[in-house]
Amino acid sequence: MIAEDVHPKTTSSSPAQTDEPVQEVRRCLSHQKLNAWQIEQYRRAIDENMWYMGERLGRAVSWEEAEYDFLHNGYYGCAPKWRMEFCSHHCSHFPNCKLGQLFVRK
Repeated sequence: MIAEDVHPKTTSSSPAQTDEPVQEVRRCLSHQKLNAWQIEQYRRAIDENMWYMGERLGRAVSWEEAEYDFLHNGYYGCAPKWRMEFCSHHCSHFPNCKLGQLFVRK
């Protein structure tokens, strides 16, 4: 459906409608910077894991082995920490960003 074809009664906002604040909270103004920063953090974490695995196993460890180990043993704990760090320390929009403040509050 094209936006101009929408009937005015279906687009009016009523006080009971709560969609607008939710949409405001879900927009990240620095999402491209966030994605690039998280990719950099991910690659550093894999490199670090590759080194620790090599020390532990006493042999050279490939990137794929280290990545597999990291994904199965540590990534899901890092993702929220990385998001909180980015929002609170690296994002210029943080003081006015409701989404970023939600991440940091957790």
